Amino acid sequence: MRQSALEDPRVVHQRVDQAERDPLEEDLVKRLADMRVERDELVVAERVVQRISQQGFGEYLSLAPPSEAQVGGRSVLLIPARAAGVGEDAGRYA
Repeated sequence: MRQSALEDPRVVHQRVDQAERDPLEEDLVKRLADMRVERDELVVAERVVQRISQQGFGEYLSLAPPSEAQVGGRSVLLIPARAAGVGEDAGRYA
């Protein structure tokens, strides 16, 4: 006698596997979308820096401390540390 699809252990196992993968897949899709947004923002920031340097602001920017560094072979922007007493309450109103 043939088992119904609901009683077949292989079908049940496949459904359990799928149910376990769905939340993981949703999380990965969300993380990928977030990474793409961040990448797009970085591309825009890089274009702004290139335009500024092309417009002759390069000399002005050279007076400032370096704002870029290399991490893992990629350029990253450095965020300066806050001076004592400056912006201490910045997080309170966010």
